[in-house]
Amino acid sequence: MYYLALTVIVLLLSILWFFPVAIYRILLRLFVLLSPFQQKSVTLENGQHCVYIEKGNAEKTKKTILLLHGFSATYIGYLKVGKKFDSSYHVIAIDWLNHGSSAKVERLVKLDEAVNFVRMFVKKVGLTGRKLHVVGHSTGGYIAVHYAIKYPQECASVSMLAPLGVLIAEKLDIDKFCSPKNKEEVNNLIDFVSNGKLSLLPSYFMYAARLLRCSMAESHLQVYHGFIKNAKFTADDMRKLSNIPSILIWGDTDKLLPTQVGIEFFKENSPTTEIHILKDAGHAIIDTDADEVYRLLQSWFERNSTI
Repeated sequence: MYYLALTVIVLLLSILWFFPVAIYRILLRLFVLLSPFQQKSVTLENGQHCVYIEKGNAEKTKKTILLLHGFSATYIGYLKVGKKFDSSYHVIAIDWLNHGSSAKVERLVKLDEAVNFVRMFVKKVGLTGRKLHVVGHSTGGYIAVHYAIKYPQECASVSMLAPLGVLIAEKLDIDKFCSPKNKEEVNNLIDFVSNGKLSLLPSYFMYAARLLRCSMAESHLQVYHGFIKNAKFTADDMRKLSNIPSILIWGDTDKLLPTQVGIEFFKENSPTTEIHILKDAGHAIIDTDADEVYRLLQSWFERNSTI
């Protein structure tokens, strides 16, 4: 019995040692299983696959929320906010191209391709013809705006949460951002996006998360160099956005996408956009300030939904 127990312990320790990324993926999957969401996957018309989470029933409500995560993130980032919406909402968060468990391409990903990936998903799951509330955080906000101005007839509103498209921090080291080499660089990255408001995982899971992030670095860099690096909203973008109900939510101390420059840009170029600034909040507002983000979005959707 002693040797059996010892063998089991050694086996478990070996699994933890040799397969940290797999263990971390299981942990992420567990987060979804313990949430009100279901993980699903579809094959799009071009053969690429899209993984997403969903809660609520599209047939029972006209209020569908489509959540788009930021650069190098996944749909996991929306669990805190998304779970707060009650059964009167149909909520979907996707992993878009070259992110999470969705399809990867070994070439530069342009903005049009990212937008088209979202469009193919919407068509595949039968949401065309519905008025969607399209929500995007960071790069997801940039994609959300371009999706909305391309398909305005199918958007009830667009919500931009600390969006890309105005200015990226000059001190951003994209290689360290995508491939942190050690625990210190991971901690610095988390502090950079959350202003120290995010709790760190135990060391083992931080190690596993770093390995997973590094394994995705090449796919993420294809997106960064494809359109993020030089992403800028134009005056024409803002003119088209003015025809769609839009809301902007931003942390007042965002180090990644500087807040004040962004707010001034939207005030000048998109006067119809409703603006909210979160006090003492950094870039990762869907995680660090989930309650306030939910409160603002829920109020916004209620005022811009046709039932």
